[in-house]
Amino acid sequence: MKHSFLYQKYRKISFALVTFIIGLVVFFSISITVSSRRYLDRFMEHNEQMTKSYFEVFQQDAAIRVSRWSLCSNTLNAYETGDTDTLDRIFSQRVKTIGFPDVRILIREAEYADYWYGGNGIPESILHTKQEDLIHETCFHWEDDDLWFIVSEELDGYLIFMAVPIHHDNMEELSFYLEGNLLENIEITKEKVYLDRDYLHWKRLVFSVPIDEDAGAFLTYTFDMKSLSEYFYWSYGITTVAILLFFGGIMRFGLRRMILEAHHQVTRFEKEMEAIAEGDYSRKISESGFHEFDRLGDAVNDLTDAIEERNRQLSDHVQELYGLLVQVLEQKDPYTRGHSERVAMYARGIAKVLGLENAEEIHAAGLLHDVGKIAIPESVLNKPERFTEGEYDYVKEHAQRGYDLLLESKEFHRIRTWVLYHHERLDGSGYPKGLKGKEIPFEARIIAVADVFDAMTSDRSYRRALSAEEALAYLHDQEGRAFEKSIVDALTEYLKASS
Repeated sequence: MKHSFLYQKYRKISFALVTFIIGLVVFFSISITVSSRRYLDRFMEHNEQMTKSYFEVFQQDAAIRVSRWSLCSNTLNAYETGDTDTLDRIFSQRVKTIGFPDVRILIREAEYADYWYGGNGIPESILHTKQEDLIHETCFHWEDDDLWFIVSEELDGYLIFMAVPIHHDNMEELSFYLEGNLLENIEITKEKVYLDRDYLHWKRLVFSVPIDEDAGAFLTYTFDMKSLSEYFYWSYGITTVAILLFFGGIMRFGLRRMILEAHHQVTRFEKEMEAIAEGDYSRKISESGFHEFDRLGDAVNDLTDAIEERNRQLSDHVQELYGLLVQVLEQKDPYTRGHSERVAMYARGIAKVLGLENAEEIHAAGLLHDVGKIAIPESVLNKPERFTEGEYDYVKEHAQRGYDLLLESKEFHRIRTWVLYHHERLDGSGYPKGLKGKEIPFEARIIAVADVFDAMTSDRSYRRALSAEEALAYLHDQEGRAFEKSIVDALTEYLKASS
């Protein structure tokens, strides 16, 4: 039986469509199974990483705070005088940032009465039977069926002991980091609970994340995945229908032309995005003539403009902060007026000669290398004669004081170590730690050379300024003992180029 040409075409197209639909159904059935499995694995991995990160940050923060409290004279003075109101205020201000509402703190010394923060005690069984084992430790510890986080510090007979009961009420903040709309429950368990789910129709997910495997402590999460599983099936079903309608439409209106044009626009868009992804926020997405691409391009352009403006504001704020700190220091010590700027200039020049990429950070460290002198009395700083041995020891504390000052801001987390060690020398004769050779950060070695050069070429009340040639001769003479040869050579090259 013969059929018309149109009928044959219709049969071929119909067969192709039926085959496509069957293949699509099979494909999505497999995709639902595979993608749901991959999604759940990634879901658990994500929540495990968030939980571990949360507790790592918490442990580090708690250990740092206890260590700082043990060294804080205000804390110990208030404890010795029995000023519990001051102690309550000190710990209240600090505890609020730890992340747990229930925190127990004890200060103990043989000659004074115990202090308990907020009146909430720590089980005596932990203090009596485990105290020797737990001093200077940061750990998790089971006491009967209760899990406690314990961190302590002992200094000169004073014990500062912090304990946090890890229970459901203390887990509220952690739930904000997770999928709160799916989270049913968080439990503290002594054993790891394995995944409990139906492979194809997963509606409930239970898994454990180790808090401390050595202590046998785990957080066990229970998630209600019912709405998410329905979303998967609905989304795949709707996607299937949408794809069928899409293919029917594009076959009628010219699939090939649309794909070629879309491919061209995507390729162009990717090339323009590469420069932006590499940090060139001045690059803009050009118009394509396609409404969808142009809307996306406008959104990207708006975003890059916002990033550029934000970066400019951050840079301005940082420079203002540097300038303010230098101005405060210069008002206390007339000698430093101009000294910090010159040291920063020399340090940056050395870094550029050496081809270092962080020359601007080194310049910032040079500006702030003497910021610790803010804490030194003006009567000492402005003394016209040479310092006595005791005064000189006091002035030398400015390196540590500068580090402690910069420790309060994350903005200075890289340069504060360079500020701390800018008076160290290769042979270990420097201060404050007496570091040797490569123990000293390379950037600190650069600032040391710049600092000594400017100090020698500046007038002092007890001596005249040396010439640049005399100062360089001294630096070269100290190569290998006090200063890095490559750095002194770089300074020499920079000064020649500058002159």
